[in-house]
Amino acid sequence: MSTIRNKARSFVTPIGTFDTQLLAANALGIAHATIRVRARKYPSEYYFLELPKQPSIKKVKKVYVTPKGRFNSLVEAHIVLNISRQTLVDYGKRYPNDYYFERDGVRLASAAKTGLTQGEKYAIRNSDPAVKKTKSIKRYFITPFGRFYKIRDAAIAHGITYDALRRQKDLYPELYYFED
Repeated sequence: MSTIRNKARSFVTPIGTFDTQLLAANALGIAHATIRVRARKYPSEYYFLELPKQPSIKKVKKVYVTPKGRFNSLVEAHIVLNISRQTLVDYGKRYPNDYYFERDGVRLASAAKTGLTQGEKYAIRNSDPAVKKTKSIKRYFITPFGRFYKIRDAAIAHGITYDALRRQKDLYPELYYFED
């Protein structure tokens, strides 16, 4: 037996309130996509009556905190606040004191807080041979950032292309070399 979940929200138009956006579009005799465009262009005339119901509470590994509340995930915050996920990520970079992740009441450090670049984080994550277990690896590529299994991994850590790192290897063989 399946349960029907009503996720629809009431939609307000100049001619009245409807149970769903689709019903409002049908009543106006326009396409569903058109009413969405009108809702963006004329938010005071076309809008949803209430916020959607929040998802059920599950065991949460980390919580996303914003000035408007705490959410079980970034996706949940994006749905409830009606802000794109990428915008929330950008807010987290611009306003780290207002938008951040939290686990068990402890704020998780962002890249800005640790002071490491993405390339340095990648190098730390991929420099330990115990992290990635591959039987076919017989030698490592050595760079100033550490040991890597592939030149491509080192290029990503350095923030340059594969070809650019190959040229670096040719120009500076004492810094970039293979270890047997």
